[in-house]
Amino acid sequence: MASMAPSAGGQYQWISEFAPRNAQKLLSYFVGWLTVLGWQVGLASVCYAVTLQIKGLVTLVHPSVVFQGWHDSLMTLGVAPCAVFFNTLLVSSLLTLEFIMLLLRIIAPITTLTSADSICHLAEELKDASKWLPRIMIGAAAINFTIGFVLLIVVLFRAGDFHDAIASPTGQPYIAILLNATQSVPGTAVLVAYMTLALLFCATNVVTTSSRQLFSFARDSGVPFSRALATVSETSLIPVRAIVCTIVVTVILSLILIGSSLTFNIIASLFGVALLSSYLTSVSTLVYQRVRGYRLPTTRFSLGRYGLLINIATIVFDLFAFVIMFFPPGPKPTPAAMNWACLIFGSVVLFALGFYATSAKHKYTAPLEHTRPEEDVTVELETVTGKA
Repeated sequence: MASMAPSAGGQYQWISEFAPRNAQKLLSYFVGWLTVLGWQVGLASVCYAVTLQIKGLVTLVHPSVVFQGWHDSLMTLGVAPCAVFFNTLLVSSLLTLEFIMLLLRIIAPITTLTSADSICHLAEELKDASKWLPRIMIGAAAINFTIGFVLLIVVLFRAGDFHDAIASPTGQPYIAILLNATQSVPGTAVLVAYMTLALLFCATNVVTTSSRQLFSFARDSGVPFSRALATVSETSLIPVRAIVCTIVVTVILSLILIGSSLTFNIIASLFGVALLSSYLTSVSTLVYQRVRGYRLPTTRFSLGRYGLLINIATIVFDLFAFVIMFFPPGPKPTPAAMNWACLIFGSVVLFALGFYATSAKHKYTAPLEHTRPEEDVTVELETVTGKA
């Protein structure tokens, strides 16, 4: 889909192209809403992940330190501006910085399952996107999954007692594993600092992706209040307002950490669930059109004769992963240990559907309606099915 329709909107634009005509507008809006919220929450999640590494590093070196909720909030608030700084004041050097990030992170796997669409939201800034988008996505997955498997084998051989690692006072089991492997606090501290830096660069990339996704959906949604976000600075040529909105959302979510990290984690769970549901919906619409004989757009990257089987296998895997993401970490969980992703996801779904029915239904114009008149689509479908 990235090769057939490379666009900054990603999933909601693909669904606008491939969804059944009577559901195209609703599904496109719904998935656009989910991906925007998912990526907005994603920045707060990654910034908090950096905070957790900093806390683990401090605890490793000074075990007597006790952290409070306001410490978490302040550190998360401190990380977010650093990520934004690279995307605004240093945007002219962003290409060089991203190359350095690549070199620093090539030995560490990233969450490719729930971030595979990140490159798609930069499609409009990529030369020859229809050729390179799918290749970059597959290349990133191949590299990271391969390295991830190698690291998993290493960890299994050097982990020591898993129960001790899980109960580590640092709050990060991998730190206990590194300490067990190196038998050196300074050596482990250097490795943890490296992981912290890699996550900081990850936050920088999330700012880029989330602001571009927000800008694209605000531009296409047709909802009046979103128009202000769909602007680009005349001097820097970046969506400054979308970036500001992203940092404001992160600040608001970070303040929640003062009172409860549980509440923050409940909201942060939307990141993975929302993106995975958008992948599932996108591929499902593509399979639907393949089965009914729809003439797909020209592609410069084909899965060959097994494309449909691969798409179906993707749906099966995504369904399994989607359900698993709602499971608690263990049987009979306490309220604090419960996985509340089902609650936050269900609430967002109900809110989005309610808002669509009462307001957006009459204001939202799906991307397909901008580029392909309805009568053209109807003629094409009739021609393919032999009705013309």
